[in-house]
Amino acid sequence: MEEYSNQLEQKVDKAVTIINVYDQSVKNALMTSNMSDIERLSADTHQATNQIVEQINSMQTPPKGEELKKAAIEYIVALQKFAKSQELYSQYNDTISAEQAEDLDSKVSNVYDEVQHKFDLYAKQQASLLK
Repeated sequence: MEEYSNQLEQKVDKAVTIINVYDQSVKNALMTSNMSDIERLSADTHQATNQIVEQINSMQTPPKGEELKKAAIEYIVALQKFAKSQELYSQYNDTISAEQAEDLDSKVSNVYDEVQHKFDLYAKQQASLLK
């Protein structure tokens, strides 16, 4: 079970790295006003993380590993939602009001809270299996 958990963790870590690179790229796009890059980056990120989900789905899962597998996939899907929500930043331009900007930030923040919740579930599942 530990080997399965480690393999799964490597795939989850890879998805997290992809999302972190995407997040930094969005920040760079915002600083340089290259909003058109955000949508393309989001699509690339979604495709790369989908491949990881497919790899996880194709892994041979030990009998007690199904819940961990499910939690890992749900965490990655939440990360994908976070990446997708950041596409909202492509709407930023010189004419956006402070209120609209706050609304966009709030939507992204809500999705981030979901990511944190899914991570917590994944971490709990992993810890319970490795006891």
